[in-house]
Amino acid sequence: MILPAPLQSNAEAQLVDKLILKIREHYKPDKDNFQSMLEYALKNTSVSKSGIYFKDPLKLNTFIQTFLCIVPKSSWRVITHYHQNSRVASEWEEALKGLRNKRGKTSKSTRPTQGAVRLEYISPLEKNIKTRGRYKKYSTHTLAYLFHMMGIMMLKAPTTTLESLQKNIRKAKNQPYRHNALLKL
Repeated sequence: MILPAPLQSNAEAQLVDKLILKIREHYKPDKDNFQSMLEYALKNTSVSKSGIYFKDPLKLNTFIQTFLCIVPKSSWRVITHYHQNSRVASEWEEALKGLRNKRGKTSKSTRPTQGAVRLEYISPLEKNIKTRGRYKKYSTHTLAYLFHMMGIMMLKAPTTTLESLQKNIRKAKNQPYRHNALLKL
């Protein structure tokens, strides 16, 4: 996994400090849910786009509710993808209540789709950047940075036991030798 870039401004560093304090306060009572949503976030982020990708409105709602004690809904922006023909349009509508929406990709087909969203964290510097006229929106990777830090500290790394290694070695020894075509050249 590629680590996120360092934070770009003092405002983002201060934001991370505030979020860490809130996480410390709310983590223990809801530890299992925090960890599962943290794991989801780490597995569904992109290097090229900020935000977390959701294909299921219920998962999005669970994620937002889990982190609502830390991040208010006003700090999120949702980029919708393929929602115009969604089979679960009412569920998406319910999950997106109170969030800023921006239309992303649309489907050219009339076939029913599931729909998807990318949940972005609005940068604390967005107003300043928008007034300069360079961008229409500006999201920060602060949450990706924070989630990576949390993942390192809170999630258990998969460990392989000596028994499983020995089992794999025995299995490999029992496999017949296969000649490699490249070795014969």
